[in-house]
Amino acid sequence: MNKTKMVILAHDAIIKHIGEQYFLVRASFDYSKKRLLQLTELGVAIVRFIKEARAVQKVAETFSSYANEETIEAYLSYLDENNYVIRWGGDSDSYVNLSSLQKEIWMEEHVPYGATIELTSRCNFRCVHCYLDHFHQTEDLTFDQIKFILDALAKAGMMTIFLSGGEPLLRKDFREIYLYAKKLGFLLMIFTNGYLLDDDLLDLFLQYPPLEIDISLYGSDDAAYERVTGVKGAFTRIRNNIIKYKKHGVFVSAKTPVLTIMKDDLGRMRDVAAELDIPWRITFDITPTIDNVSKEEYRLPAKQAMELYREFGDTYYADKEILSERLGKGGQIGRRRYACGMGKSSCFIDYRGYVSPCIETRHRGVSIFENDFDTVWKKIRDISYEQLSEEENYKCLSCDIACICKSCPAVRERYYGSPAIIKKQDCAFAEALKEIILREEKR
Repeated sequence: MNKTKMVILAHDAIIKHIGEQYFLVRASFDYSKKRLLQLTELGVAIVRFIKEARAVQKVAETFSSYANEETIEAYLSYLDENNYVIRWGGDSDSYVNLSSLQKEIWMEEHVPYGATIELTSRCNFRCVHCYLDHFHQTEDLTFDQIKFILDALAKAGMMTIFLSGGEPLLRKDFREIYLYAKKLGFLLMIFTNGYLLDDDLLDLFLQYPPLEIDISLYGSDDAAYERVTGVKGAFTRIRNNIIKYKKHGVFVSAKTPVLTIMKDDLGRMRDVAAELDIPWRITFDITPTIDNVSKEEYRLPAKQAMELYREFGDTYYADKEILSERLGKGGQIGRRRYACGMGKSSCFIDYRGYVSPCIETRHRGVSIFENDFDTVWKKIRDISYEQLSEEENYKCLSCDIACICKSCPAVRERYYGSPAIIKKQDCAFAEALKEIILREEKR
């Protein structure tokens, strides 16, 4: 495949809308000594387009009706020279997350790259499917304990931190935690329900931009939201918050865990995301609470879920291409452990300070306060599921649809006591997806 130049907006570059004018700024620039870059309408469109990594050729093609290829290339070069964007040579002309340039290498070498920190178990919502359902009143770690964790992660070379909960914005010291992490040089993402995004936080994020604010979207109107969260007027408030933050150039995305009580609302939710101009994705990961109370009544049947995935899922066509390629090779997929990067280059730290490979393995966590991080990281590797590839009867190794299967060994361990045990229901989603893909290919 030909080498392709790629480009992505620098993580702390934002569009400022002042009066009728648009400017591109970075938090680290001293604008008392540097001129502001004013954007035309075309400039605004290009900058918004490259918030996701794009092939330079794709940028030129997309805006060819406004400017020729040489003009677009020159503009991107100017942005690069002034540190507003990052450019590199890639091997793909498709969308690529910047982190994925090294991800496979880091996973193979078990280099710690990213961590999710559960800042609190408390939440202002009472979502019907919540995995922390019975733990919302648990005491938080102190600010000094959070600083200790962040210092340890910085020393280990972590690049990206995901601030999560519960609802992380409930912490009165969230601003201090965020600033401390930012000044350690972390790229920060915030997982939030969006209800508490106010003007004070907006000022903070404009001065020290997050990589992304990822909001859980639970409906297309207030009534739908209340059915899931138990909070009146939540949709209107969150929608207004997103509009305000987007207007000021903060990058916002949304995700939706698809529940039985919201399945008929997905089309309208997609319209809401399009209206707000934010990326939107869906998941079907409805699991028991951390004390194993079932939430199965909110989980869609496999066939119904995969039909919705075909219509609304942002990775459906990628799965389709992968499966078609595998089946074309006779289903030979080679030795397979598990699909995600848990314990390989990332980890999860719960509200008590226990580190585990991922949120589903929290019951096997190791205290970061009782071990140095090098010891913690080694223990995480030891309790991950790489050994599954050596299990003689681990059926995923010979399955022709393992490449599109989302069955999680950590969840199976919680259900059955062993990650190597696989039952019919664990294969149902992948079987249903295979059926849909093959049906489409026959048309």
